[in-house]
Amino acid sequence: AVQECRNAEEKAKKAITD
Repeated sequence: AVQECRNAEEKAKKAITD
């Protein structure tokens, strides 16, 4: 679950930068 949350956070951050 932790890894999934981390991945979601990274994806959201990438979306913001993009």
